[in-house]
Order: sequence, then structure tokens, then C-alpha cells
Amino acid sequence: MRSGLLQRPVAAAVVAAVLAAASPAAASPAAAAPALVVSGGASPAEAAEIRAQWARFSGAFDGLAGCLGPIEVMVVARAEDWYGGRDVGPIAAFYDPLPIAMVVIEHGKVTPRTLLHEFAHHLDLSCGIGEGPAADRLRAAHGIPAGRGWHRGDSWADVPAEVFAEAVVAYLGERPAFEVGDGALEVIAGLAGKPASADPAPVPAHGDGTPVPAPRRGPSGAGRMLYPR
Repeated sequence: MRSGLLQRPVAAAVVAAVLAAASPAAASPAAAAPALVVSGGASPAEAAEIRAQWARFSGAFDGLAGCLGPIEVMVVARAEDWYGGRDVGPIAAFYDPLPIAMVVIEHGKVTPRTLLHEFAHHLDLSCGIGEGPAADRLRAAHGIPAGRGWHRGDSWADVPAEVFAEAVVAYLGERPAFEVGDGALEVIAGLAGKPASADPAPVPAHGDGTPVPAPRRGPSGAGRMLYPR
């Protein structure tokens, strides 16, 4: 295993202390924004971007602050060196919920879209979105069969968890990696308790017109989510 998760004791201890201090009884819709720890080799500009996007994200879903837990964002030279396990190819970022919720992201890839996508996975797993009624509404809105598993699909645009993450990206005004319809945006707006402020941004493309690759799920299972370079 090439996992770097055991190489971050200081930041992990900070997040663990925050988790220990929080109690279910204290959680409420009016709770303060969940704690954020920025670690690794983040430059001042990268750290500022991460904090700005977390504030943007947690503010949009402030009604879910009671279940949205603390998160660590670690900036590294090569995300795949920290992934561990078999070779998964070049990746820009991944989200790992265990042992402590963390986004690992490469230098140069600290962008709003990538951060918001990974934060959406954190919201999903923290608040049980994939196990609740919003999941069924999202499947129906995106034309996904009702019985399909949350992390299953024939393509990444058909994986409900990835549709959810990209719908959050579009809801917040960034360009999704694939087409996200109004129905999916309405599901996200319902979770946020606020209407979408604008139409979905267009699907991004490289300079030659080819689509930007969609996120992909890592081989370790549903929790660890990859975002390609």
C-alpha cells in the first residue's frame, strides 16, 4: 500500500479533536460551519482557495450543518502516491471518508470545480444523501433506473453518486463534467433550501472540443472517489 493516510498525525489529531468535541445533541440546523483543516504543502493561494470554496459550499448547505462533519484537505505533489493500493492512473483529487474525512488534491488542481465536487461527496456520505428520499428523486430526474445502486452505473454520467456531486457543482454555478438537467438541480436546491441562482453552466471541453473526463470511483469501494487529471 502506498497510502499516505498514516503520515498526517498532526492534522488528523486536530480534526479528531473537533469530532470529539461535537455531540449529536449540540447539532442543529443553525450550527456553525463545520471545521476545515488545510494540510500538506498548500501554498498561501491554494489554502485561501480551499477556505473560500469550503465557506461557499458550507454556506450553501448551512441547513445541513448538523450532519456535515469536519473535513481535512491535504495538498500534495501527486494524488495517486497517496491513494494506496493498485495503480489507478493519473488523478487530480480523491475523497476518502475514513478514518477521517479527507480530500487529497494535487498542486495545480486546486480549483473550485474539483473542490466542490469532492465536498459534495463529503456531504453525501456525512448526511446519508444516497440513502434518503433525495436519492430517489435524483435518479428519477436524471433518468436513472430506480433500483440502481448509488455507486453503480454503465458510465460515470449514470452513477447516481457522481450525478449528485456534479449537480452540486452546477447548482453552485460551476461547469459540470457532464450534462445536468433542471430536475437534478431542483433536487439539490431542495436539499439546500434555496433556489438555483442560475441555469446550469455548460459542459466543459478541452481546447480541441473533447469533453473533460468525468470523475470516477476508485477500486476500494463506494467511499473513496477519484477525480481525473
